Amino acid sequence: QGIYFCEFDGPRQRQVFVQVLAA
Repeated sequence: QGIYFCEFDGPRQRQVFVQVLAA
């Protein structure tokens, strides 16, 4: 679900999601 949200939100939101995963 999170991945889908990121894709819909855009590349910027996706970057944030990636950062959270990395953290």
